[in-house]
Amino acid sequence: MNVGAGQEQSFSPDNQFGETNPYAAPQSTPMPESSGSDVPVVPTPVEIGSVFNAAFEVWKANLGLLVGVTLIVFMISGVFSAGSTILNLVAEQGEEEVKLAAALGSFMISLISTVVNIFLGIGQTQIYLRLLRGQSAQVGDLFGGGSRFLPTLAVSILFGLAVGVGTVLCIIPGLVVGALFWPCYYLVVDNKSKVIDSFTVAQKIGTANIGTTILLVLLGIGINLLGFLACGVGILFAAPLVGLLWTTAYLGGAGQMRLP
Repeated sequence: MNVGAGQEQSFSPDNQFGETNPYAAPQSTPMPESSGSDVPVVPTPVEIGSVFNAAFEVWKANLGLLVGVTLIVFMISGVFSAGSTILNLVAEQGEEEVKLAAALGSFMISLISTVVNIFLGIGQTQIYLRLLRGQSAQVGDLFGGGSRFLPTLAVSILFGLAVGVGTVLCIIPGLVVGALFWPCYYLVVDNKSKVIDSFTVAQKIGTANIGTTILLVLLGIGINLLGFLACGVGILFAAPLVGLLWTTAYLGGAGQMRLP
């Protein structure tokens, strides 16, 4: 029976062998032209190889944007770091009143730097999410995370406290907490869960992907190490790849992105 009878088939370089090109490289299947808000969270096991392949393809295709955004973040962080360092030097060499003022100034700079880094981190993550979902992104998106700032600040504090307490108790509990609940940050930035609820959902995703999470940590350390070894400049390329890896793992683990 001729299933295609009476239907026209378009011809393009990618379709010259029929509906699919047998020589095309396998690709992940993101949710194109979708904000992700209409896709329910379904905890899903993912493989490290599939996560890496999907992240690497997006990294290659958007390298200029990703390096540019990373450079901006590093430069802004560097300004705050330099200011804090200068004030610390003044505090060490000045008189008592000067030391007190410099120490207070250094503390305020560190506090502001933390807030700014959280804000920029939201923008970076949103850029990764958009690219992995097949949407367009631009440098300006780095500064578009204002609407998610307060919930992200809250979940970051709670997650940090949980990991910190676990680490103080016996190190291992802290590692377990980190491995199980790391998706909470992405769930909040992606507006998939409220702050408290994100920990319940994250635990389900984390439990389904313990092995992949451990491998991601090791892979991320290796990639960043290679970036630092490349005269330090390589970190501009390594950091966004690591960021994409974790975001891909979140999307796949939350059932937001189909991975081969």
